[in-house]
This record gives sequence, structure tokens and C-alpha cells, in this order.
Amino acid sequence: MLTEARVADRRPTIAPRPTTRASLGAVLEDAPVVFDLAALEVFYGSFRAVRGVTMKIQKQQITAFIGPSGCGKSTVLRAFNRMHDVTPGARVAGQLRYHGIDLYGPEVSATEVRRRIGMVFQKPNPFPKIIYDNIAFGPRVNGVKGKTALDAIVETSLRAAALWDEVKDRLGDSALGLSGGQQQRLCIARTIAVEPEVVLMDEPCSALDPIATARIEELMRELKS
Repeated sequence: MLTEARVADRRPTIAPRPTTRASLGAVLEDAPVVFDLAALEVFYGSFRAVRGVTMKIQKQQITAFIGPSGCGKSTVLRAFNRMHDVTPGARVAGQLRYHGIDLYGPEVSATEVRRRIGMVFQKPNPFPKIIYDNIAFGPRVNGVKGKTALDAIVETSLRAAALWDEVKDRLGDSALGLSGGQQQRLCIARTIAVEPEVVLMDEPCSALDPIATARIEELMRELKS
């Protein structure tokens, strides 16, 4: 997957394309290219962590970034959903378009970008809430209120992450009481509960056993189809 980055002062070197939040929602679902990167660079202060990344990522594909530790995999990955915006001194230069839209355009909402482009980190980061609320949190924020609908989303998401059978009888327990591997699968379930258009995964199976890893690999194949 990927490994480090940040954003801030300088906008991409290309002229920003005029966009609106509405235009981000009106992406062309049949577009063959989802992400288009050209001369992408990421800086931490004056340090250039990534230079000149140019590539295209096609729709309904599983794309893996492979390289040695510290080469910038996570840095590039975090640029896709503007995670560097919250890192002091970080900035992104170059071009990063999503369905033709400049993700770093001045009128594009970073919150909306992250809703559509979800991310699972290498280290599990469950909310300090009960298991049920970890999954239901995102759908509630997006307007899902009915208990029946939320129950269905929670079960479907936990099943997809191969966690339902292990936690179905203790959904009211704290998520912090789960094992590391269970917490990671919970975070994956939490991510897919809001049905993002893209899921970024930064070494999501590094803490999982072979059986759970195989289930996550199966889930990735299901999501891309």
C-alpha cells in the first residue's frame, strides 16, 4: 500500500480547474480512469518526501504500491483523500485528479473527499465507543436514523470484514476491548459502512492472521466488482 505525506500552503502547480461540491458528486461513473496523477510531489516543510509521481489508476481495479520501508508509499496514499491537510507544514504539489476533478481545488470540500474516499490505516484506530456505534457512527452522520436500517448496516459491514460471528453477541461492549486483529477488522467494517467509492488501505493485514487476511483479500475483490 503506501507510507507518508502532508499538505498546506502551495496549491498544485497546474491551474486549478473551477469546481463545486456538487460537481464532485456528479462524477462520471463510467470513466475508465479514476485517479490521474501527474508530477505529484509531497513536502514536509522544506523536505520533499515524494517527487514526480505520475500514474493513472483505472476503475474497479486493485492497485498495490510496493516498495521498501520509507520510500513514500503511505505518503502518496494519504494524498488521495487529503490526509495531509491536517499535518502542519505539509503540502502537495502537482496534479491529482479524481474523475477529472482537481482534488485540491479551492472549492472542493476535504470532508466530502474523505467521505467518498475512505481509508484504513496500518494501526487500528477504533473509536472509544461500543462496537455497534463504531459502525453506526458514519451512517448516522450521513442521515441514516432508523434502528432497523442501522442494524442491517452494522451486520452487513461486520460480516464483510469477517468479524460478525465473533462480536454479534457483544455489540454493546467497548471496541477497545477487542484484540488488535479484531480492531483492524472493525476499522475496515467502519470504513465500508458508509459505502465509499474508493477504499485506501495502508498495509491493513499486517496485524491479521492468515484466515482473516484471506477474508479481507476476498472482500477487496468483492468491492472492486
